[in-house]
Amino acid sequence: MLIVHHLQRSQSERIVWLCEELGIPYELKTYQRDAKTLLAPPELQQLHQTQAAPVIQDGTTTLAESGAIVEYILTKYGNGKLTIPHTADNYADYLYFLHFANGYFQPALVGYSTVLRSGISRDDPSARFARRNFEQALRVLDERLTKNTWLAGEEFTAADVMNVFTLTTARLFFPYSLAGYEGILGYLQRVSQREGYKTAIAKGDPGLMPLISAGKPRPIRGILERQSPQMSLSTVNSGLNKGLPTDSVTKTASGTVNQTTQNLDNTTEKVTDQTIPGEYPSDDAKYDKQPAPDISFSSIWSAFKTWLFSFFPNILDRFENWIKGLIAWILPPPRQAKMYEAILKRPIASSFIICQLVCCGVPLLVFLAV
Repeated sequence: MLIVHHLQRSQSERIVWLCEELGIPYELKTYQRDAKTLLAPPELQQLHQTQAAPVIQDGTTTLAESGAIVEYILTKYGNGKLTIPHTADNYADYLYFLHFANGYFQPALVGYSTVLRSGISRDDPSARFARRNFEQALRVLDERLTKNTWLAGEEFTAADVMNVFTLTTARLFFPYSLAGYEGILGYLQRVSQREGYKTAIAKGDPGLMPLISAGKPRPIRGILERQSPQMSLSTVNSGLNKGLPTDSVTKTASGTVNQTTQNLDNTTEKVTDQTIPGEYPSDDAKYDKQPAPDISFSSIWSAFKTWLFSFFPNILDRFENWIKGLIAWILPPPRQAKMYEAILKRPIASSFIICQLVCCGVPLLVFLAV
């Protein structure tokens, strides 16, 4: 039997959901994250060299990487379900969005979040580039879902299974708002009504409220470290505090689903920051605090050079060429490289030389001109 190793609150929810949508028998093994490190427990890490979820075992085959697992299950057990025939007009759309999740969308989200968490200014070119990529990914999805019911068209497919995690549960790790993306929000409402999705959440992540609203959620670290009676995850968190076993096994095919499934309809209504104040604050100072501005000499010098070069785009090339020529004329070859590096790679030396050029060169040019 196919065994699905699922780390709670992770992209392995895709595999549980896929199996439920296909209606295939599988054995589900769930693992809880470490409350402090957020990493998978050792017994899950040892299953594959990536030490991450998802992982499946099928006979002698052990496979990781959610995209590869989805294609493996579809090919071996799907019987043509949740895919688009290559002869269909929308086959290219299906294929594109199937790989869009891990090929563009998720890397863009992780990249943008990593840049911000590094303490770099949001106005830095690298931060603006990362933000542009991430917002572009959201626009692609929003425009597509404004015109289509599902990503491949009017038929639900594995492309939807792949992309929903980054729009929902991933926001616990990289919080962002979906305000203004009405196409995506309507799409998530449709997803939340699917029986396969509700059953997958109930079995794999009991107590998890699907993040289908526009509000920016609090990071998962805050949820696990700070216990609040207002949180919808209080049952799961109390289980963590009581030291429940990290590995639980559930054999699933068409068995009875616990009460969580019956109650999940009530949790898929539009959630606002006011309805669950302990879990979804729109502005949390602890996690959204901006780094103090950098007023060091290097930062001031960098800002000055940026301003200078914006007015004189070619001044850097001209300056470097002039310095190279001057050094080559004055110094022997063995010492030219060290002097060049000392002048051009150190801001203090560079500023001194520029000041010399301005103070001495300009009056000289004026004198010669007169």
